[in-house]
Amino acid sequence: MVEGMQGAIAAPGIQEGLATGTIAYHMTEIQVIKVWGEPDDVTIAADPGGLVASLIFGGPDWKQQTVSIYHSSYHRVVFESNFRSGPLYVVDWSPK
Repeated sequence: MVEGMQGAIAAPGIQEGLATGTIAYHMTEIQVIKVWGEPDDVTIAADPGGLVASLIFGGPDWKQQTVSIYHSSYHRVVFESNFRSGPLYVVDWSPK
């Protein structure tokens, strides 16, 4: 899917989430903070990209995952970026 199209498809869910105080796929870290506030803990992990990324981009790239934990409300949000220079977007959260 083309990146611009992905944002266009996700936008209605994001706007609804911001309006109702819920999380939606493809939200950014800033949007999640607007909904749930600052997290109590943040864990960041990065993995080297695979052979395809090396061939396409001329060298290893990284996939980053950030997990935000909210202790008082028992919420957890997982953000991922496919490339070290790319933005992080919500890929999972709990409770839903």
